[in-house]
Amino acid sequence: MTRIKSLKMNTKVSGIYAVILIIISCTISLISIIPYYTRFNEEKRSEESIYHIFYIICGIMVIIIELLIASTIIKIEYM
Repeated sequence: MTRIKSLKMNTKVSGIYAVILIIISCTISLISIIPYYTRFNEEKRSEESIYHIFYIICGIMVIIIELLIASTIIKIEYM
């Protein structure tokens, strides 16, 4: 398949779409991490604690990176 035409769009509008998608992704990530964190604390499984910590740290790092990308898009397009 070849693409004949590309989509032409205002960069501010596409930036808004990208930021909205990033915020939704951050929200979904946060919603998935919180129940996992609370459930793990209730069970207190010591043999799985390293995986628990690794999962929480990776989830938080992904959220931070997504928020940095969103803030960069906002700074480039609106400031």
